[in-house]
Amino acid sequence: MASVHFAPRITNHDMAARLLVRSEIDLAIVTRHPEVPHDEDFAVFRNVDIATDKLVIIEPPDTPAGATLPLHVSHPLTYIGQIWQNCRSDLPTTAEVPHGMAADIRAHCLAGHGRGVVPESLVEADVAAGRLRARPSSVDLNYAISLFCSPRASSRAKQVWAIAAKRLHS
Repeated sequence: MASVHFAPRITNHDMAARLLVRSEIDLAIVTRHPEVPHDEDFAVFRNVDIATDKLVIIEPPDTPAGATLPLHVSHPLTYIGQIWQNCRSDLPTTAEVPHGMAADIRAHCLAGHGRGVVPESLVEADVAAGRLRARPSSVDLNYAISLFCSPRASSRAKQVWAIAAKRLHS
């Protein structure tokens, strides 16, 4: 049996859509939130929601409730950063510090350098262990993680997509 080869790429939505349009990739895993528009090119592709996650506001566990701290966020050109920009809540902050990777935000918070906005799946173990604390949020920061399939995808990629769709709809 032939094996399936994956070559992961991290890219923004517009580039992922272009790669699918040009058949440079067969499948794309993409985050989606109702308050943040998608690139129009995604409208022509089949997709299935394969997971959900949400952004959480984290801080060191000993942070006083009203403390004014730097807020580490995803860069506004990233989709996660756009979710925060469109759905933000008021927090006492000295400044917003943009980062390219959520792992960097987590590291700053673990080191005690302020609050951060990150995917819950990234920090759930830290919160459970008491290394970080999640603040309650009054805004909807939930988002879907969708698998998109190019119309000209390989038969193996179409099979992967079909299996994902079938498992989620059964």
